[in-house]
Amino acid sequence: MYRWGNDSYRYIIIVLETLDHLHVALKYPNAIITKRPFDYDYLQHLILKMKVKFQHEITLKFRNHKIKVDCSQIIYISSNKRICDFYGKDGLIASCYYKLDDLESILPHGFIRVHQSFMINLEYYDKCIRSDIRMKYVNNTIPISRSHYSKVKEQLNC
Repeated sequence: MYRWGNDSYRYIIIVLETLDHLHVALKYPNAIITKRPFDYDYLQHLILKMKVKFQHEITLKFRNHKIKVDCSQIIYISSNKRICDFYGKDGLIASCYYKLDDLESILPHGFIRVHQSFMINLEYYDKCIRSDIRMKYVNNTIPISRSHYSKVKEQLNC
């Protein structure tokens, strides 16, 4: 456990002497894996990386405004010409100018890419219907692209 100010966080940082046991370490998707030797500054860097990875609120820039979005409220994200729309229970939450590839590195664990233009929050996943995904609280379906199909089916167990 790592303490930062009044907050406490639990992180898994796996330190390997050699890469012989990497296959065991990869069973922990929420962990960061590093190899020895490393110093204290690098360890702090890893902890900050984990903090960003598991944060629940992100700040987005759109035109001259900054918008804070609670990630737990996002059901899915759609993208069209680098304009990303964030949808929640009540419809559109926010829009911003980002590439979905960049959002993948910003968003916390629990969001997966299912299509070139769509990402979903696993908390709101309902069911798969052929090559589409049905999400809770929204009426429309989200397509699964052929390139993401096997990965998505494996993660969603459908």
